[in-house]
Amino acid sequence: MGRTASARLNTLHQRLDAARLATLRARDGLVHVCGWCRKVRIDEGEWVPAEPALLERAGPTLTHGVCPDCAKAIVRQRSAVA
Repeated sequence: MGRTASARLNTLHQRLDAARLATLRARDGLVHVCGWCRKVRIDEGEWVPAEPALLERAGPTLTHGVCPDCAKAIVRQRSAVA
């Protein structure tokens, strides 16, 4: 791939990441991230994997919680220990 094509592809990736981040912030200005698996909530109840680079660009607008899958796993782990 030539230098021009590579630069154009890089620009498209940056625009796509910016659009994804804008979509994630659209609801309340925060990006909701599961503290265990690092998935992000895109809609109420829908959690999807996020690229680390995208999360790094989110800056101070990240808020942490637990996605439903991780919550179930944590409850199972604690029940097994108890």
